[in-house]
Amino acid sequence: MSDDLTRWNFWWEFNKDPFIRLRDAIDAGGPQTGSDDFYLGTRKDSASNSMRPSTEDILGVILPALKKAIDSTDQRDINSSCMIAMAQIGQNHPEFKLKDVFTPRLAKNDQEIRETAALSLGIAAIAEEDEMNMLTDLAMDKGVGRKATGGSVNNRTRAFALYGLGLTAHKTTNIEIKKKAFASLKAVLEDTLERDRNLKVAAINGMGILNIGNQSDDEKQLLTDVVSSLEKFFMRKVGAGDNLIQSHCPPAIAKLIGRDHPDADRFKDIFAAELNDKSKIKRSGNTVAESCALALGQLAKPYMDKKDSDAKYSQLLLKQYKKHKDAQTRNFSVLGLGFIGGELNREALLKAFDKAGKTQEKPGCALARGA
Repeated sequence: MSDDLTRWNFWWEFNKDPFIRLRDAIDAGGPQTGSDDFYLGTRKDSASNSMRPSTEDILGVILPALKKAIDSTDQRDINSSCMIAMAQIGQNHPEFKLKDVFTPRLAKNDQEIRETAALSLGIAAIAEEDEMNMLTDLAMDKGVGRKATGGSVNNRTRAFALYGLGLTAHKTTNIEIKKKAFASLKAVLEDTLERDRNLKVAAINGMGILNIGNQSDDEKQLLTDVVSSLEKFFMRKVGAGDNLIQSHCPPAIAKLIGRDHPDADRFKDIFAAELNDKSKIKRSGNTVAESCALALGQLAKPYMDKKDSDAKYSQLLLKQYKKHKDAQTRNFSVLGLGFIGGELNREALLKAFDKAGKTQEKPGCALARGA
């Protein structure tokens, strides 16, 4: 029997970082008493001590140690862990490039190592020509990607390369890099002959993290093109199996446009209709409704009274939390209320918490209060 991917714990494992902020806690170090300036009449609000390694530590100790470890063994966990650690540093060493560490492992006879190498290129986000060409060719199964893997690039490795393109584009302000990433992501999403779900989902989520500004005409046009591509795919009439893929579109669109985009109202209405089971498109299952609850939480604004234009979205989320037949949709609806915030939603969440069941509902309400 396969895992039920709609369970709450799956969502939490992939989305918990903004809630627990572990990296911030580690970088900040432990509790600090501040400096002696407090006793000398100059109080500081917080200490400046940090556990973040210095550039000298990274280049002189950490990167060389990780490279030595990864070169010393083919053990899967060590290889994968070292690549991710080096990628998170995201900085080439004077004596070696991260790409030159990752690329040979694209041809290893171990799928986990191959896909980790592809993803690591994206996490490192070194958006130079060679790195971008490698990621795009891996994603499209061609050129230097095939050469690096020793033949056709399998779909799992391609999927991680697609995520890598999104991650690289996310960290750069270079609009040309974002355009290049989008071109590959769009090609995979719109390829009607490609049926692999992993590739489609990776393309959608890669688009969702392109992190496109709205200042220049180029940025505005690219944002329009990306959102249009996602909307087109979302509004297609597809079979039951593809509704799961489409469910990734609403959160991706919400990430891209935010609450103040000119099209935010239109998408709020589209997603509200889906959540309220009034869409013109017949959907199977609950995955689309679940994702629309999350997307509304990212797009709707707090309201002061029932006459506010966005009040209906918070009221819909509260209604679905109380009455929807699907437990995950109820969980995501209450979480959406937390994302929207505002005094009236806080009051509603407190009341919901008081009445909630201990096993499933109280944790969701508590998480929403902290969102």
